[in-house]
Amino acid sequence: MAGAAGGQLAAAVTRGGGFAFVAGGHAPITNLKSEINKARESLQLKDGDPAPFGVGLMLWRLEASHGNPDDARPFLQLVLESRLKALWLSFSASPEAGGVTGWVNRVREMAKELGIHEDERPKLFVLVPTVKKALEAARLGVDVVVVQGTDSGGHGPDHIVGLPVHSLVEATQAAFRTLPSSPLLLAAGGITSGAQLVSILPFASGAVAGTAFLATPECLFNQAQKDLVVKSQASDTLRAMAWDYARNTLGWGENVDGRGIQNKTSASTEASLSSPEGRADYDKAVKAGDVSKIVTWSGTGVGQVVDGAGADVIVRRFEMEALATLDLLGSVKA
Repeated sequence: MAGAAGGQLAAAVTRGGGFAFVAGGHAPITNLKSEINKARESLQLKDGDPAPFGVGLMLWRLEASHGNPDDARPFLQLVLESRLKALWLSFSASPEAGGVTGWVNRVREMAKELGIHEDERPKLFVLVPTVKKALEAARLGVDVVVVQGTDSGGHGPDHIVGLPVHSLVEATQAAFRTLPSSPLLLAAGGITSGAQLVSILPFASGAVAGTAFLATPECLFNQAQKDLVVKSQASDTLRAMAWDYARNTLGWGENVDGRGIQNKTSASTEASLSSPEGRADYDKAVKAGDVSKIVTWSGTGVGQVVDGAGADVIVRRFEMEALATLDLLGSVKA
């Protein structure tokens, strides 16, 4: 949730009983450090206290070609030295970096170098788009594998390689049964209610929600984006690379695009968006907060986002709705 999940959102989700991540996003390391500190201060943590939340990194921006490999070590060191509960790894796009395997090994090696005991190292979450990638991550011994369906908001698998989240998580669960041991399995994509969470539980230990929190006061979206989220439906979203051409954020790798709420930019051609004039126009729209042009990432569950309640309230709604759904299912007689 780059551009949406900052320190205040992480703290509010934590207070509500959820597990949250601060998004590393496209911003410099000083911004990430600031957001980590905001979360710590909001949770009234003392210096040196372990933090009950994690950080997510988009790996392509720390790799050659479209990113800056020199940034990789400072970002990893910040995460490892901040005593965070988890590190979320996603979107490695450079073969030279070794993919997920290379990054997992790099994190482990740096932790040893810094004298961080294995028990104190952040839990490793790996986001994957396919069953094959899920098995690869599982064999590395990571702690959590998150399978991402095409229903998800923001960047994820395109329709060429991707599947809806329920199809993907069920297939992944079946594949994991062939392993001698497997990590915790979570599902991401279009899950914005407790009832939808329950629908995932036959196949996974839980779910990852993003869109559900986009209209909260703690989200980094501007107010116009939040209002747009509340009034939009699943049919208003689509997967595309249009916004990336306009922003010049094109390092995602093959078979990746992003789901957002349709607007003038998504209706424009790639050539016009990637021209100097197109990018200047988009930059102007960003400064103005113009939602008719800038991207508002949202998954297919956006229609269930009905108000701007606080993130802690949203977490509790998930819990209450899930329990109510389980009670309803328990009352059904064969």
